[in-house]
Amino acid sequence: MNLKNISRLLSHGIVSAIAILLALNTQAQVQLEKEYKVADNALYFNGRKVGSNAEDNGTGVYDYKFGGRISAHGDAIKVYKNFIFTTWYRGGKFDRHMMLSRYNTRTGVVKTIEFPHRHTGFNGKWWIGESHNTIAIGISPKDEKIHLLFDMHSYANSGAFRDDYFRYAYSVENAATVADNDFKLSLFVKDGPNDYNHVSLNGTADPAQFQDLTYPYFFLNDDNDLLMHMRVGGNDNGAYVFSKYNANTSKWDRLTQFNHLNAKTKGQAYNWGLYGRMKYVDGKLQVAFQRRSGNKNDKYEYQNGIYYAYSNDQSGKSQWKDHTGAGFNIPFANADRIKIYEPGNLVEATGKNEVYIVGGFDFTVTDRGDVHIISQVKDKKNNVVKHLHSYKPKGAANFRHTTDFSGATQLYTYANNVYIIGLKGGRPFVKKANGGTNNFTTIYETNSGKSFAHGVPHIYNGKLYYYMQAKGDSTQLPIYVQIIDLGLGNSETSNPSNDGPAGYTFSAREGGTVNITGTMNVAYGAGDSFNYHYNQTSDLPCNNQTFGDPKPRTIKNCYVKSVQVETSTDQCDTTNQCRAEYSFFDGAMDCAGSASNASICMCGNERCDSLNDSNTDNSSGSNASGAYCAGIAEVSQGVKRELNLNNVNCVKFSENLAGNTLQVWDSDNASCDFRGVVESRDGTGNLTISANYHSADSFTGRVIRFTPSNNCKYVQVRSY
Repeated sequence: MNLKNISRLLSHGIVSAIAILLALNTQAQVQLEKEYKVADNALYFNGRKVGSNAEDNGTGVYDYKFGGRISAHGDAIKVYKNFIFTTWYRGGKFDRHMMLSRYNTRTGVVKTIEFPHRHTGFNGKWWIGESHNTIAIGISPKDEKIHLLFDMHSYANSGAFRDDYFRYAYSVENAATVADNDFKLSLFVKDGPNDYNHVSLNGTADPAQFQDLTYPYFFLNDDNDLLMHMRVGGNDNGAYVFSKYNANTSKWDRLTQFNHLNAKTKGQAYNWGLYGRMKYVDGKLQVAFQRRSGNKNDKYEYQNGIYYAYSNDQSGKSQWKDHTGAGFNIPFANADRIKIYEPGNLVEATGKNEVYIVGGFDFTVTDRGDVHIISQVKDKKNNVVKHLHSYKPKGAANFRHTTDFSGATQLYTYANNVYIIGLKGGRPFVKKANGGTNNFTTIYETNSGKSFAHGVPHIYNGKLYYYMQAKGDSTQLPIYVQIIDLGLGNSETSNPSNDGPAGYTFSAREGGTVNITGTMNVAYGAGDSFNYHYNQTSDLPCNNQTFGDPKPRTIKNCYVKSVQVETSTDQCDTTNQCRAEYSFFDGAMDCAGSASNASICMCGNERCDSLNDSNTDNSSGSNASGAYCAGIAEVSQGVKRELNLNNVNCVKFSENLAGNTLQVWDSDNASCDFRGVVESRDGTGNLTISANYHSADSFTGRVIRFTPSNNCKYVQVRSY
């Protein structure tokens, strides 16, 4: 944190001198960037916990069934471009209106929409607060529609919830980015007079699909598709369901079920439910949970076990695997096939209901593929609590389990770091560990400033957006968002020098300029995802427009590597020299004519220097036809990638295409549909693209090149 930033923070009253000094002592580049107030009057249940049939207490004090929090709770904050979206209910007890606020980071303006809907309360009893009934928000980047799922706890299509068992609201296109003065209720689509509550995702009532749902969450995949997931059923007989939104048709897929309800009818001894999360991390749809069994006579009062699985399918409909990579089909009934550990074995208690495993459970996965899961277990008989950190470093065969862990409630990841984020003494703190380790250190905390009761952290582009509600004894309490720069992206003090591909050095941050000395290869990206331009001789911008976007929603950097340029036709003396010079090529290579003064590096049947744009005059337009690899996008196995052929016309897959399927789709860019030829550059195979989808199993090699025949430069590709 430099002196200029300290002066700015102090002058705005954002943090105190004590807090700044403490931040300096923990890690200089992590700093509070901004705090803003969303509202003064967010709903909070300030009464006492009551039974299911409690009568109204006759006052403004708001009693509750499960817990006091309802605003700044659940999937209640998202960041899109320069806007921060937060959901909440307005207090007090007799108000309860659903609210959506948007903060414009450029103008500093908060605009809030009031919906007609009011918090339902427990099972329709509005006077009993229901903390399950959060408001989840999702933004679809492809059409900029806003989606809300809200105020549900396993409601059936009967009684008070007849034709009101599912609550979904959505906006018109581009609503997320309208001007401040245009952010109004009229952006949302009505389902009737003064009614914005839709009873299904696609407009047609379907109780069999949409009743009995709880815990809504939205998330994005690498294709920038919006997905949602919820739990269907109850605590000891439940299943996860999920769906993908198709922006080109404005329709959601039918709900896909992850596990079977009524597992007992599928050969299991008991029905079971699940408590955990489904997330899109490390380029995959991933799930971790604890199981709550229908067995009421074992030692577990509620949950047991740790279970984990992932899918290589961007939609999550297929290709599910356990942590060893063994595949299985969904829905499934036997949870033990994906079980990784039993926390109940860490304690001595064995009597009925003597082991309590509730809360403190979460998981995340780094960009590198390190899996981290946290949990806790209590021995009620001996009054012993143990906190467990289970983690599997990338490449490891098994999980490692340690109780040398202070405990946490939520895990987050950015790039290859893992973060614990929470409140200590009512104020935010952040701990960080390198992925695949248990070495957490505190990088941010403060001992002064406002004190908060609870909050929802959200990490976006290297910054923490912490949405919190203040402490107090009222049904109307303030809510705030603090923006904390984690020092990972564009902050002045972050150091990305060691984050590039092997052999490359840092050159410029996203939005900057790559300075070229001599001839250089340039890599653009973050984590393990990079696009390349080879043999560059002049400066070029470090941005998505130049390279394409190898890792959406992530701050990227540019890295360079000097290239030796031959001054004569004698290119090599050995094949190893060719491999060093053309390291992007993984096929058969040879130094042809090595004994002569006119040797040439051959990549397969072609000159290696013809596979990129070295020594080529692009002004003639020869490169526009795709005759060379003007740029190469590296794509991981199983990941669907959108390509802009103006930036890169070749793809290098992480695995050989031999034995795999190559898929090619038309782009989500509505301006054109790609038609042309795809061919292997270091193996065999070619495919003529004459429709919006083609696939082939006959390719070999890892590098393919796209040659458009209709001048359309947008296409999607995947190998699996």
